[in-house]
Amino acid sequence: MAARSETCSEEGDSPAVEPPRGWTMSKKVPRLLLAEGDPSLRALDELILREAGYEVENLPPGEDLVAYAARTRPDALIVDVGPPAPGFWDVIDRLNANPSTDTIPVVVITTAERAAIEARAAPVVREAVIMPYDIDALRHAVARALGSPPPAALLPEIHRAAPPAVAFAADALTGNSRQIVLRTIARLQRDEPFRSRFAELFGSLLDHLPVISGAIVAALRRGLTPEEVRAVPGLRNAVREHIRERIGRGLRPGDILREYQTLEDQMLAVLRDQVGHARFSAMDAVDVDRAIDAFFGELLRVAVDDYADELRRRCPAPLPSNAAPARVTSAGGPPGA
Repeated sequence: MAARSETCSEEGDSPAVEPPRGWTMSKKVPRLLLAEGDPSLRALDELILREAGYEVENLPPGEDLVAYAARTRPDALIVDVGPPAPGFWDVIDRLNANPSTDTIPVVVITTAERAAIEARAAPVVREAVIMPYDIDALRHAVARALGSPPPAALLPEIHRAAPPAVAFAADALTGNSRQIVLRTIARLQRDEPFRSRFAELFGSLLDHLPVISGAIVAALRRGLTPEEVRAVPGLRNAVREHIRERIGRGLRPGDILREYQTLEDQMLAVLRDQVGHARFSAMDAVDVDRAIDAFFGELLRVAVDDYADELRRRCPAPLPSNAAPARVTSAGGPPGA
């Protein structure tokens, strides 16, 4: 992977680090919860973040990070793991699965690039910073995370009771969220155009796929309909940005559709592995498969529409040289229509 040494995000224009995107002077100062076990690094991180204008609280000794975050609801979590400890991935999965924390963006600090990649595959983790890093790397990562919340935060605050089989499936998908995204990327890497351009496309895959999978799983858990998910402005914007990025890199519609299809295939593969559980039969798997397919169908409609709109914006159809623009009447049609 071609990545910079300080953060696992793609290169691009760095956002302002004073108030983050979406925050104004009329709003409260973003409150961060910092989980850092090393006292010297904790003091340094706290100093960097306070000087950037944030309110910083350190995780109290002996407190469980997930339970404490669920009670205090910070605006973002900063989790320094160094080399990931054995229980680290369980913490990330619990943050992703807990309805009280799945809307809180997480910034992971680690010494291992592989750990940064795997962390970013979780929908709740919005940024990963690789040590050693400079002051701006951490400040920029936090600003980006606050401006790009997890997919669950984009969805309507509607919580309908999901059928038991759907709730079970959502839990299984949440517990495998990182593996689903990483397997999707690995599968795409085998074929063109992703194989020969993998270093170029990897970062945007890691940005986009967790948003789509995370939104669908959160929607299943909340009992939302595919139409309700499609109408979410933040999700539509995420799809639109992805389409623009893909067009800018010369990808075709079929390449973009393959990303979505491969992601859906990996999600369904996880569900097939659950068949035979006391709470999940083969018929349950068929029903949930149909529900997931309906969500992807709606998002693909958004993607196709946005692709066509973006092409029209970039390449407007020229008016024939011998044609004059049609005169439109007040009724909306040409004269005499």
